[in-house]
Amino acid sequence: PKANALAPEMARLAALAAERGMASYVVYAEPDLDVAVAATHAQEYAIKVPALLDTGVRLAEAVGARTTPEAALVVADGTVVYRGAINDRITDDGVMRAEARRHFVREAIEAVAAGRPVETPVTRAIGCHIPEPPPRHGFEAFLPPPDVSDEALPLPERVTFSEHIASVLHKRC
Repeated sequence: PKANALAPEMARLAALAAERGMASYVVYAEPDLDVAVAATHAQEYAIKVPALLDTGVRLAEAVGARTTPEAALVVADGTVVYRGAINDRITDDGVMRAEARRHFVREAIEAVAAGRPVETPVTRAIGCHIPEPPPRHGFEAFLPPPDVSDEALPLPERVTFSEHIASVLHKRC
C-alpha cells in the first residue's frame, strides 16, 4: 500500500531522471511474484518505465535494498550513490504524511546531474520487508526423474561424483 501511494511521485521522479539523461526502472523484488500479476500492477498504477521482475532478489541485494518502497540511484560505473526512502512522506512509525518535507531521490538526481556528491547517500526506507529469496543451488531447475522404477537401478555402496553423477549430468545437460 505504501509503495502504491508513492506511484505518482515515482512517475514524477522518472520524468525528472529522463530530463537529466538518466534511465529509471521499477523493480518488483518478490520471490513468488508472477509476471502477469506484476504487469497488471504496473498497468493499474500507470507505471510508464520498464519494470524488472527480480524473483531471485539479486538486484535488490546488489544495491542493498531491504524494504519496499526503497529507491537506489546507481551511476554508470555501478556505484550506488543513493539508497533509501523516496521521500520522507512515510514517517518512522509508518504513517503517511499528506506531503513530503524532504525529497531524497529528487535531491540525489539533481546532485548527480550537477556533478555533485549526494548530500544524504543513505536514508531509512519505511515499508514492507523484501522477502528472502529461495536458496540458490547453482542451478535454476530440476530435471524430471527418468522413467525407470527404483527396482531397476542397482544401488552402489558408495556414490561418487565422477563415477555416478558426472555421466548423468553430461547426458542430460
